[in-house]
Amino acid sequence: MKILVIENDWQIDEDSFFADWVEDQKEAGNEVRIICRISQPQSHEVFLEGLAWAEMLAFTTVFDWSTGYEALADFIGKFLKKSGKHLTIAMHVVNYEAPLERMVEKMGQEFINDYDYDRDQDMSYYTFNKEKAQKWAHQFVNAELYVIEGNTHTGWEMKKLTFLDELIQAEQKRIDFESNYKATARDRKTGRRVRILDVTAHGSEFAVLVKGSIMDELDMSQLPNKVEYRSDTWVWGRTEPVRLIQARGINEFEIVK
Repeated sequence: MKILVIENDWQIDEDSFFADWVEDQKEAGNEVRIICRISQPQSHEVFLEGLAWAEMLAFTTVFDWSTGYEALADFIGKFLKKSGKHLTIAMHVVNYEAPLERMVEKMGQEFINDYDYDRDQDMSYYTFNKEKAQKWAHQFVNAELYVIEGNTHTGWEMKKLTFLDELIQAEQKRIDFESNYKATARDRKTGRRVRILDVTAHGSEFAVLVKGSIMDELDMSQLPNKVEYRSDTWVWGRTEPVRLIQARGINEFEIVK
């Protein structure tokens, strides 16, 4: 197995259990690469190359739980999402439950800007957005997470972590629903017709929206409108439904029936 070991210090502590685990992996015939000072910007390119090479990523608790660990997880997650790579992630972490839960909470944190103008008082606050946490967790859909336990004398055990499973499954369910909902949109006409005016969006999906053409409006009411300045008017693009804009001085369509 190809194992990439990362360390935030200049070198792995030779007296640590993790150092013993690394040596045992070498003796077992695994190919091991080690990258130290992983949080330094100059290490990022080497880290990406290592992730592309590795079958397993391993590290110990050397990251600051409040900053560096989240940054590390986000870096790995974005790589996995972009590459689609399957990766085993093994952590030698003591008392890992609470820090990992806090990490998920932080990744799902959302700032709500709420100013009370009548009282001239800032009522803004942070809240946990489960959907945001789901999207972040889904980056690890192709990863298997483990905690390394034991030692050289008693033997090593890989304990599987499932703390992201519920979030990943919920996001996959949302993705599957949205994909099917969009794929069947052509069959859900509202009965209204729209005339295309000036389309501001670019891309192949919008290339078929010719100015002056009249198209069927599609019912996409089960998808949330998360962008306040967009309308809830959808038409069929090249291969999927697209939403038109009618606000802030932009008028991409008009209703003709």
